[in-house]
Amino acid sequence: VSSHPSPQVDLQREKELENELQKLAKEYNDYKETSKKQVQAKEEEIAKFQDQLFIAEQKLSKLGSTEKIIEQLRKEVKTLKTEEKDSKERAAKAYNYEQRLK
Repeated sequence: VSSHPSPQVDLQREKELENELQKLAKEYNDYKETSKKQVQAKEEEIAKFQDQLFIAEQKLSKLGSTEKIIEQLRKEVKTLKTEEKDSKERAAKAYNYEQRLK
């Protein structure tokens, strides 16, 4: 009895290893494909978030501009009210002066 397995057994074992290798290669490729899809999905999610962030920054910027405009208008209204008050006081003084001249 020889200690070497028969050529038949070697062929059988080679076929088993080949099947195992193909199975592992398929699992690896599936995993690689799944990982690629997951990474792509995350990248898309990040891109959407960045778009939303950009839009929010634009809105904030506009809001800041609007606030500055409102503040400027408030100052102008205050100035106009002060000018109106001064004008009324001058008109009253002028009227009083006229009355005294009569």
